[in-house]
Amino acid sequence: MPVGFESLGLPSTVVRAARSAGLREPTAVQRSAIPPIVAGRDTLVLAETGAGKTAAYVLPMLARIGAHPATRGRPVVRALVLVPTRELAQQSAEVVSKLSRALSIDHVVLSGGSTPVAALERLRRGVDVVIATPGRLEHAMQQGAIPFGRVEFCVIDEIDRMVALGFVDAVERLARALPERRQLVLVGATLPDALEARAVGLLRRPAIVRAAGATTLGTGTRAESATILPRAERFARLEKYLRAAIPSRVLVFARSRASAHALGAGLSEHGLPVEVLAGDRDPRDRRLALERFRTGKAPVLVATDVAARGLDVLDVAHVVQFGLPQTVETYVHRVGRTGRAGARGRAWLLCAADETDALAQLERELGRGLERVV
Repeated sequence: MPVGFESLGLPSTVVRAARSAGLREPTAVQRSAIPPIVAGRDTLVLAETGAGKTAAYVLPMLARIGAHPATRGRPVVRALVLVPTRELAQQSAEVVSKLSRALSIDHVVLSGGSTPVAALERLRRGVDVVIATPGRLEHAMQQGAIPFGRVEFCVIDEIDRMVALGFVDAVERLARALPERRQLVLVGATLPDALEARAVGLLRRPAIVRAAGATTLGTGTRAESATILPRAERFARLEKYLRAAIPSRVLVFARSRASAHALGAGLSEHGLPVEVLAGDRDPRDRRLALERFRTGKAPVLVATDVAARGLDVLDVAHVVQFGLPQTVETYVHRVGRTGRAGARGRAWLLCAADETDALAQLERELGRGLERVV
């Protein structure tokens, strides 16, 4: 028998908001994570990309804020969401806006693309939810703009990516700055045992939610293969893949900004409709590139890992990795961009002939072999 949002402990106002936003039935991770979060427990949520983790913490957060409205006129921040990149900050803000449209809950975004002076002024007047990247948050902390003494609910999203980007010290400083009576929720996809133990150390008597696919990829939703060929022939093979795949959406991962721009320029010169998503592009240009990809005007998007983190496009038919990723966690996140929400997907890895030893190590860490095309 299907389980509805009303059975997870959420108030009726939040259930109606979820339905108005198009959420009909909770996903598996939402069914497991929402009850302990609603109950006020510190929680670690590990689930693969596309499992519905953002709504799993946003809905309980809105329920908590709505249950005890703040006294207006007092500078207060009720909830804090920390994310690793500006794109994810913007997408998290969109989810909050969508789900809180009828709940009179306001939020502010602190990220590289925001206007710091205006945002800091809003903070000083008081706001329900702050969504921030680590650098902007620490800047606000140094300015004394966030009254941490009243923060009730804190989420650290993409905790695994925070660690990979070197933000673990900033995360721990934030945890220490929070008041004694607060709820902390950590959300991610994959965490090695040592890092998971460190993350759990930030929590108090936590609930651990480990959805299927949190550390390995689900089967039956995507096909994966590794094509092994001379390094100089990878671009020609990439072009061939893309011409066969278009008009389906294809996400191409490059290892660096320079590589992303070079691939984008080369594909564009060959007449392919392509956009580039890299951290050194202007925020407005990045939003435009992502919008063109979402709408199918540019069905090929070349991106770096940092820029594509949190990319919320459900119908990505193909993921192509131009070269081996540096870690198994990076591989998992990349291929997790396709085959989402029950759809079929295809993940291609273009591996140079001199990378076969590293490919074998990747397969050992994954615990399975990839289909190989030589």
